[in-house]
Amino acid sequence: TDNSAMGWSVIGSCDGTIAPTAAPIAFSGPCQWLNGTTTVDIDAWDTADLATYEKGTRVRKGGDVYKCKGYPFYLWCRNPAYEPGNANGIWADAWTAAG
Repeated sequence: TDNSAMGWSVIGSCDGTIAPTAAPIAFSGPCQWLNGTTTVDIDAWDTADLATYEKGTRVRKGGDVYKCKGYPFYLWCRNPAYEPGNANGIWADAWTAAG
């Protein structure tokens, strides 16, 4: 438009010479959280680890991180029916989205 120069500076143009990038890939590397001054690894949610989940435990599922709620709700973190992010929605009774 007539006023485009007021907000934008032309620095070049696209000529179609750059190849398109690949589709995004889900992050699969280590996930960490800085707890004050200590770096804590955040492991993927796994039924094999259910007995270890307690208040404050953080797990990742896909690209999301979840934190286990405090007493008495952390007991549900140990129940596979409360898998974080599950479509049934009851997971929110035990977990909070944390990233």
